[in-house]
Amino acid sequence: MSHVTAGKKSETPVNKKDFWNTSELAINDALALCGIDRFDVDACATSEQESKAKNFISPDEDAISSEWNCGVLSGVKTVWCNPPFSQKELFLKRAKEQSEKHNLTVCCMIPFEPCTKWWREFVSDKATFVYVPSGRYNFIDDETKKEVKGVNFCSCFVVFTPIYTKEAVMINFDRGFASKK
Repeated sequence: MSHVTAGKKSETPVNKKDFWNTSELAINDALALCGIDRFDVDACATSEQESKAKNFISPDEDAISSEWNCGVLSGVKTVWCNPPFSQKELFLKRAKEQSEKHNLTVCCMIPFEPCTKWWREFVSDKATFVYVPSGRYNFIDDETKKEVKGVNFCSCFVVFTPIYTKEAVMINFDRGFASKK
């Protein structure tokens, strides 16, 4: 008989659960996996300092209702999106729509949970690629700006492109590979 222990519960206060910034390790891996040097737009930055791109869509601009090609900006081809996890379904749906509408590559960092209903609805047959790291990424605390270790879930990069696929191609990779080059 096997014994299963429950996973570690989050100790993060509810009012902070959506405010985790992307680590440099994660963003460097995402850039390398997408084959680019930079993202043109960050769809979920709270400020210019937190943005992982030159341009960003602030909470006041509302990424769910605004265009991710940033209106009159020309040359927008790639978008970074580390959405508030409580709204991941809305952002995944919007990422797919904006990718098709504006011919964009959109890379979203989300929890890797392929057994969930939301994953089957918004990722499985909608994304082009799902990049699954060999370990967990730490995040950066929004207030202290320090790395938070011991994240209790695995993240992945879900990439939407205008190319339609019947099923997202899952690709495993070594976390941190881009920083080792």
